[in-house]
Amino acid sequence: MTHVRAFAWPDYDRVAALWTATGRDVLSRAELTAKLTRDPQLFLVAEVDQTLAGVVLGTYDGRRGMILRLAVDPFGDHRPAHPAPRRDRDHRRLRRYPAPVDVTAQGERLAADLGRWLTDLTFVDLNTDEVTAQVIDAVARWAEAQGWRVYRRAPSVLPLPPPLEKRHSVLDVACARPDGPPVVVEVDHTDRARTVQKLRAEADAGRIPIWVRWGAGRFTAPPPPVRMVTVEVTRRAGPAGQGRLHSRTGDRPAPAHSTGGGTAAAQALPIPLPAPLSEPGKST
Repeated sequence: MTHVRAFAWPDYDRVAALWTATGRDVLSRAELTAKLTRDPQLFLVAEVDQTLAGVVLGTYDGRRGMILRLAVDPFGDHRPAHPAPRRDRDHRRLRRYPAPVDVTAQGERLAADLGRWLTDLTFVDLNTDEVTAQVIDAVARWAEAQGWRVYRRAPSVLPLPPPLEKRHSVLDVACARPDGPPVVVEVDHTDRARTVQKLRAEADAGRIPIWVRWGAGRFTAPPPPVRMVTVEVTRRAGPAGQGRLHSRTGDRPAPAHSTGGGTAAAQALPIPLPAPLSEPGKST
């Protein structure tokens, strides 16, 4: 018989093994502690004859409930002989929240849409800070075009490292949507572990995290559920003391053909041409 109940810490090893078996990321005990502090009632386990059959970890953004991580034992037959009534206590616990949303699928779709939007972004000879600002502006325009409320430098759920742990990090762009969970976007030139940590914390809080990386290439994909959007640029050495300059253009014109160089003036050749000189030891 299937029994659904709230997660308890003695379940952790079995839950971690099930996450691993189904290809899901395993939340560490520290990450899970933080999650349960916010939403302890949204982590449920299902057992069949005292064998772990499935786990569901949910989240709540203040308006909607969402499935954050779902896993079912792929090797067991978990069909109950007598389905539990819909008014069961554990079922009511989930019905307190709106219908769940597939956050992973939404993240993939939104990241792809943002990537298409950013293909039109062009600039020439900007420094690192200027490029980052251009990309953030483009992200904000994309969000506004969807009809969302857009916030610059919105507070993140992740606190700053000590000794500033009483203050929180900020997000480059945060978007409130009327029809889904919030979307948060970070923009970086370099591969920053702190950004990944911040976006994963946002995902645990029910937001859809997107990381926009710009540069000359060699982008390393972050762990899910963080989605990456890349913006490739070209670079060249700038004036002394100004570092590198970055450009992103559309279809580049063919390079101009060389028309010669130097400063020598044209000279008229005598007509008729003189006879060529012969090499020493050879006759003409």
